[in-house]
Amino acid sequence: MSESPTTDWHLRDAPVPTQEQIDALTKGKVVPGAGSTERTDGMLRYNSGKHRLTLIPASLNRYTSAVLEYGAIKYSANNWRKGGSWTSAIDSLQRHLDAFREGEDFDAESALPHLAHLAFNVMILIEFFDKGFGTDDRFRYPGQPVGEQLPGRTLIFNQPPARAA
Repeated sequence: MSESPTTDWHLRDAPVPTQEQIDALTKGKVVPGAGSTERTDGMLRYNSGKHRLTLIPASLNRYTSAVLEYGAIKYSANNWRKGGSWTSAIDSLQRHLDAFREGEDFDAESALPHLAHLAFNVMILIEFFDKGFGTDDRFRYPGQPVGEQLPGRTLIFNQPPARAA
């Protein structure tokens, strides 16, 4: 396939991770060389190879924990850790996304933001995926190997013409 003069759907200047970096990230490690030994107020810290969790916004933790607290009251603490259907979490995620997309900010039952419920469902799916837990009941095409991407997932389109001033 020849190089297209058009712009891909993703950021053209984004660095492409190496296979070593991808392997490290999927094994729960940071990108090799991203961590360091550092001095903070004279204290020596060995953070090489450790994730920088301070990059996660505190609001994400607050919103997600609010849904976890609501769920602990409604069901029981850690009820979601019993596992379950991946598509059930996807369905819930999609309902909250659709409600937010159509202008509804807060869930009528919990009074929490739909985005908080959305983040919670993403968290469940990440945990299930990471731990190989729950029931992966996603639809698969016949012959599609588990974990393999389907052909055609890369979205590339021509750069739209510039608007007239």
